Amino acid sequence: MYSKIIKLLVNAMIGLSCAALMTMMFLTAMDVGMRYFFNNPLVWSTELTEICMGIMVPASVAYCTFKGAHVCVDLVYIHLPGVLKRIVYVISESVVVLTMGIITWKSFDLVDELLVMNTITPDLGLPMWPIGVFFIFTFALTTVITLGNTLKGDQQ
Repeated sequence: MYSKIIKLLVNAMIGLSCAALMTMMFLTAMDVGMRYFFNNPLVWSTELTEICMGIMVPASVAYCTFKGAHVCVDLVYIHLPGVLKRIVYVISESVVVLTMGIITWKSFDLVDELLVMNTITPDLGLPMWPIGVFFIFTFALTTVITLGNTLKGDQQ
């Protein structure tokens, strides 16, 4: 049950991330075309591209964690005995869980600050707090995935 819910959430987030990437690609192409052909770039394209990056990057972190697709260099780890590998794995995953937990917690402060200050984008006037809420969700999901992998002992 846990695995199916996590998989569903990760797939929804990666779908949103892909949509954000596609939007960034079209915005950039449109902006370049408008600048080149009409000498009139889209003023708001940079703003929407930044918002799309705010969606894409955290979702990609959760996806990579779920798939075990993070890049690592293990020059020493592969030569360690099995018990020591497990200890190093648990310590490193615990550090990731702690770090993601802190980032999730501080994201609550970010959303609170964005709401209190009523922060909006300069050109379009879009509120910024929904991106902060998305940060909370993605980093909390990454924390849960990492904790679950650590408890199951899934060494990638």
